[in-house]
Amino acid sequence: LEQKQKRQEAEKRKARKVLEAKERELVATALHISKTSKIIGYTLKRIDELLKIHTEIEICNDLIHIKKDLELQSPKHDNWETFKLLFTEVHKDFFDKLKEKHPSLTKTELKFSAYLRIHLDSSQISSALHVTNEAIRKNRYRIRKKLGLSPKESLEDYIARF
Repeated sequence: LEQKQKRQEAEKRKARKVLEAKERELVATALHISKTSKIIGYTLKRIDELLKIHTEIEICNDLIHIKKDLELQSPKHDNWETFKLLFTEVHKDFFDKLKEKHPSLTKTELKFSAYLRIHLDSSQISSALHVTNEAIRKNRYRIRKKLGLSPKESLEDYIARF
């Protein structure tokens, strides 16, 4: 009986360590998506500025090709799927429970909630979702309203319960 308890405790510790490692990987992936999106966004804006300045056809064509290549590399859909896979490994029923309790949440609001669940800040979420900080503020407001939270209640704390 004592050995069985020790074995169970060892299994629990091992499972906890695996879960913690997956949580770290999940956060690292989300931060990588955010950082990559920010870099690509900045570079695309810079290319647009250069296109306005330069009039030489050759340079403009090269810049347009570079811009198209960057847009193809932009981590929009593929990275969300990768993130979602990792996220559901760590937080298995998060989306189901949240959607069950709040069926009016949109796909974007569920994505936003997932990023909140792993404690990303607004600027990291805006980069990951390819939106402005103002859009993040509005999204927070809409989600709070749909969840029926009072101004005193923390959105992050509420989301963490799922």
